[in-house]
Amino acid sequence: MTTIAPINTPKFNWESSDRETEWRRFKLMCNVLFRGPLKDEDDDVKCWYLINWMGPDGAEVYCTWQLTNEEKYTF
Repeated sequence: MTTIAPINTPKFNWESSDRETEWRRFKLMCNVLFRGPLKDEDDDVKCWYLINWMGPDGAEVYCTWQLTNEEKYTF
């Protein structure tokens, strides 16, 4: 597992009145990390990072998806 130096990890603000902009910013910051310090992580690990960064509300949304095992862990 990659050790991340102290950096700002992405967090999705579910309380935002502009979720479209919030999503765009969140996605950008995730891509910065996934193409930088986390680029060598396996896809399944990257997926768990995303779920963690989305917070409890995002984890609840994730639980509603009907994905195959392959889809669950493919970044």
